[in-house]
Amino acid sequence: MAASAQQPADEAAPESAHAKRAVELFRQSAELYREGKFREAVDLLREAYRLKQEPVLLYNLGRACENMGAEGSACAIDAYSRYLAENPDAKNRGAIEQRIAILRAQREEPVSAARTPPAPASPAVRPAPAAAPRGPSIAPWLVAGAGVAGLVAGGVLGGIALAKHGAAEDEPRQIPSDEQQASAEGFATAANVAFVAGAALMVIGGVWVGIDLRAAGATKAEPARARFGGAASAGAVTVGARF
Repeated sequence: MAASAQQPADEAAPESAHAKRAVELFRQSAELYREGKFREAVDLLREAYRLKQEPVLLYNLGRACENMGAEGSACAIDAYSRYLAENPDAKNRGAIEQRIAILRAQREEPVSAARTPPAPASPAVRPAPAAAPRGPSIAPWLVAGAGVAGLVAGGVLGGIALAKHGAAEDEPRQIPSDEQQASAEGFATAANVAFVAGAALMVIGGVWVGIDLRAAGATKAEPARARFGGAASAGAVTVGARF
């Protein structure tokens, strides 16, 4: 009888040692978690759960894995799912289920982005073609040429008028001299008109030529211009565990 009574006590001893070791590992993982050493905390929590299968260890394992970022998302989903399976009456079930859904969505996002074809590139904006350089216009030169022609015509008419006037003075007869004088005056008037018109056209043409030459030079020198219309939540780790 004494031997049979002693057997259960011997079997309970290793289990008690495992539980104590699990609690020790649990506390060490909590310290590492607070220091931001999540990978080390994960290793200790996995060892603690191997020694003592307590749901709280799975919860803390999920928290530590989640804080490892993308590389720990699969570990966090697995730990949270096992936590809910082993603790069906968990008070934080709704929050954990939401975390699992978020983690799964985050894991699927890179896959969806890879399958989505890239948006078509917007067409390149090309600069407006530069205006062809404009050469000097011929019109102002024609006007200036007409002015010169007017001055020449005025000179010719003036010469004729002087000749007529000289012939009238040399004419001994009165009537012919009057006719020649009248003819001389007519040529003189035409000469004056030709001089005035020619001078005016020449001034206008000269100014126009200057303006046109400057405009043509500016067109050649001006360059073409173109205008062209960017975490895992760090939750508090449970430190008050009862195994």
